[in-house]
Amino acid sequence: MVGILDMASVEAGRTVAPQEIALIAPPMTVDNMEGIAIRRVGGRIFVYLVSDNNFSNLQRTLLLKFELRR
Repeated sequence: MVGILDMASVEAGRTVAPQEIALIAPPMTVDNMEGIAIRRVGGRIFVYLVSDNNFSNLQRTLLLKFELRR
């Protein structure tokens, strides 16, 4: 699950839940995502997720790009 959190709702000792913006599950490529970036282009918002192959032939380096539409 990829979620977005309103930082104004974060307080010490309080449990907060993000708003789900994406669910990445098979048949989509699922991996241990190690990085996220958000970029605004004009009025559009793009979300990038990245994972690496950990120098293993059994894994892949992935860069996924999504547009966040609200």
